[in-house]
Amino acid sequence: MKNMEKTSEEARNTLLLAYLCIKDLAGLPEQVAILDRFNFSSAQIATVCGVVEGSVRNARMLSKKAKLIGNRANISSTNKE
Repeated sequence: MKNMEKTSEEARNTLLLAYLCIKDLAGLPEQVAILDRFNFSSAQIATVCGVVEGSVRNARMLSKKAKLIGNRANISSTNKE
Protein backbone atom coordinates (compact mmCIF):
# COMPACT_ATOMS: atom_id res chain seq x y z
CA MET A 1 0.00 0.00 0.00
CA LYS A 2 2.84 2.41 0.77
CA ASN A 3 4.29 1.88 -2.71
CA MET A 4 1.02 2.99 -4.30
CA GLU A 5 0.89 6.09 -2.11
CA LYS A 6 4.47 6.97 -2.92
CA THR A 7 3.89 6.47 -6.64
CA SER A 8 0.78 8.62 -6.53
CA GLU A 9 2.63 11.35 -4.64
CA GLU A 10 5.53 11.22 -7.11
CA ALA A 11 3.08 11.51 -10.01
CA ARG A 12 1.45 14.57 -8.45
CA ASN A 13 4.84 16.17 -7.85
CA THR A 14 5.92 15.46 -11.42
CA LEU A 15 2.77 17.03 -12.84
CA LEU A 16 3.20 20.05 -10.56
CA LEU A 17 6.76 20.56 -11.80
CA ALA A 18 5.53 20.21 -15.38
CA TYR A 19 2.93 22.90 -14.76
CA LEU A 20 5.56 25.22 -13.30
CA CYS A 21 7.68 24.75 -16.44
CA ILE A 22 4.94 25.92 -18.78
CA LYS A 23 2.79 28.32 -16.78
CA ASP A 24 4.22 31.45 -18.43
CA LEU A 25 4.16 30.15 -22.01
CA ALA A 26 1.49 31.62 -24.26
CA GLY A 27 0.40 28.90 -26.64
CA LEU A 28 -0.29 25.20 -26.49
CA PRO A 29 2.31 24.31 -29.17
CA GLU A 30 5.05 25.93 -27.06
CA GLN A 31 3.81 24.19 -23.92
CA VAL A 32 3.71 20.81 -25.66
CA ALA A 33 7.21 21.32 -27.09
CA ILE A 34 8.64 21.96 -23.63
CA LEU A 35 6.89 19.00 -22.04
CA ASP A 36 7.89 16.74 -24.94
CA ARG A 37 11.52 17.43 -24.05
CA PHE A 38 10.85 15.83 -20.66
CA ASN A 39 9.24 12.77 -22.30
CA PHE A 40 5.78 13.31 -20.89
CA SER A 41 3.02 11.24 -22.46
CA SER A 42 0.19 12.86 -24.39
CA ALA A 43 -2.17 12.08 -21.52
CA GLN A 44 0.12 13.75 -18.99
CA ILE A 45 0.57 16.82 -21.19
CA ALA A 46 -3.19 17.06 -21.68
CA THR A 47 -3.71 16.91 -17.93
CA VAL A 48 -1.12 19.60 -17.21
CA CYS A 49 -2.37 21.92 -19.95
CA GLY A 50 -6.06 21.33 -19.24
CA VAL A 51 -6.91 20.08 -22.73
CA VAL A 52 -7.82 16.78 -24.37
CA GLU A 53 -5.21 14.50 -25.95
CA GLY A 54 -6.38 15.38 -29.46
CA SER A 55 -5.41 19.00 -28.83
CA VAL A 56 -1.93 17.86 -27.82
CA ARG A 57 -1.57 15.92 -31.07
CA ASN A 58 -2.79 18.94 -33.06
CA ALA A 59 -0.31 21.20 -31.29
CA ARG A 60 2.52 18.82 -32.22
CA MET A 61 1.43 18.88 -35.87
CA LEU A 62 1.22 22.67 -35.89
CA SER A 63 4.71 22.87 -34.44
CA LYS A 64 6.12 20.49 -37.04
CA LYS A 65 4.34 22.36 -39.82
CA ALA A 66 5.74 25.70 -38.62
CA LYS A 67 9.25 24.24 -38.56
CA LEU A 68 8.85 22.95 -42.11
CA ILE A 69 7.63 26.31 -43.36
CA GLY A 70 10.47 28.05 -41.52
CA ASN A 71 13.04 25.72 -43.04
CA ARG A 72 11.65 26.27 -46.53
CA ALA A 73 11.77 30.03 -46.04
CA ASN A 74 15.40 29.83 -44.93
CA ILE A 75 16.31 27.71 -47.94
CA SER A 76 14.52 30.11 -50.29
CA SER A 77 16.26 33.15 -48.82
CA THR A 78 19.72 31.56 -49.10
CA ASN A 79 19.06 30.63 -52.74
CA LYS A 80 18.24 34.27 -53.59
CA GLU A 81 21.57 35.52 -52.30
